[in-house]
Amino acid sequence: MNMLSQDVWTARFHEHVQKDGDHRSPFALDYARVVHSEAFRRLSGVVQILGLNDSAFQRNRLTHTIEVGQVAMGIVENLRATAIPEVLDILPSDRLMETISAIHDIGHPPFGHGGESALNLCMREHGGFEGNGQTIRLMSKLVEGSSTRRGANLTRATLLGALKYPVPYSMVAKPEVMQDRISPINGKTMLVHAWHEPPKCYLDTEQDVVNWLFEPFSQRDCQQIIETRAKAFLCTIMDSADDVSYEVHDLEDGIVLGMLNKEDFVSGPDRIDPALWDEYLATSKDLGTLDGGRYGPFVERLFDHATKSEIGKIVHYLISNTMVQRRDTFDNEMYRHKVALRPQAEALLNALKRFVMRRVICAPAVQQLRFKGQQMIVDLFAYYQHDPKHLLPRQVWCHYEKADDESARMRVICDYIAGMTDAGLERNWRRMFDPTYGSVFDRLR
Repeated sequence: MNMLSQDVWTARFHEHVQKDGDHRSPFALDYARVVHSEAFRRLSGVVQILGLNDSAFQRNRLTHTIEVGQVAMGIVENLRATAIPEVLDILPSDRLMETISAIHDIGHPPFGHGGESALNLCMREHGGFEGNGQTIRLMSKLVEGSSTRRGANLTRATLLGALKYPVPYSMVAKPEVMQDRISPINGKTMLVHAWHEPPKCYLDTEQDVVNWLFEPFSQRDCQQIIETRAKAFLCTIMDSADDVSYEVHDLEDGIVLGMLNKEDFVSGPDRIDPALWDEYLATSKDLGTLDGGRYGPFVERLFDHATKSEIGKIVHYLISNTMVQRRDTFDNEMYRHKVALRPQAEALLNALKRFVMRRVICAPAVQQLRFKGQQMIVDLFAYYQHDPKHLLPRQVWCHYEKADDESARMRVICDYIAGMTDAGLERNWRRMFDPTYGSVFDRLR
């Protein structure tokens, strides 16, 4: 019997009674609760890198999420074919892997990582903000539940697979987040990436959920998880799939949208060392002989006429180079193993990450949109905080009014903004600050 079918992994935070005639597995039920949620649908309106109106081609958070699921299942199949017998017992089903992948980015706010920093600035005196922490919060407390519970009430295995950072905000908060940089020109607070980027963590408001997640583990394991920031085995599969999907597909987006060209790739200051491609190129059958050199034909295909084909082959190469590593200091199987890339493949992926970061993500055209999104978030938060009774939608105000203290009230505002799409954020900002936009008949959400 697969280890993940044991009651300890299919347990839920709140009591669950299976409906008569419902023959779904616990993980199939998890998947249904996720994909039918508004939080999942919202991902179609959240940016990946580029603005959603820039092109019909580039990815958003929902298409990225679907791709992560496919890559993750590819990794599982590769491990199923290559791993040692003791690992086979802890490999997840396709449905469990799809569900973990489906929620891995569900807590991302409008404008992605830029929005994270803006909300962390706004919440710096009230517990901060972090996208993965918001994922755990959404799934355990915020998404549509039932008359007897809040949240999606997912299984322990699914939530452990999504918990990327096993430390609370209060333990790792940056002291610099409390600093302000005021513009001498307009007097506004300016975001500083090094100060306001959130630490990798879960939110202290979900400490009860995390405590429950860790109940099956020994005190020694719990201590090691916190000290080493260890991810559960299931989470390392998802995290590897996320890295592969993010870096390789961002490369594809940059090429197709004209943000990257052959000259930058081959000879620019941020270029990837051609030697890092050698192992990948040795597996390519349609690039000519090794004696004739395969790097030049590869670059031509990547940029000119076979971009999608080469991107697919790079993804396949990385998936086929996943392996399982042991962590013998852990008692529990869930943490005794982790998924990693073989050294040559890992070096290539890290080089891709640096190249895409410098040439695409840090490009002024992208950063200007990121800056705009951050300013809209800070503006809205400030005015919702200033006059919540008159500016928040009624259903949000009801939650605000019932909150126990100031930090809980600020968390209501934070949850509201974090749950917007990019277009929804811009629409709400324009209603408040653009005198030519908005009507009393608009539906507030």
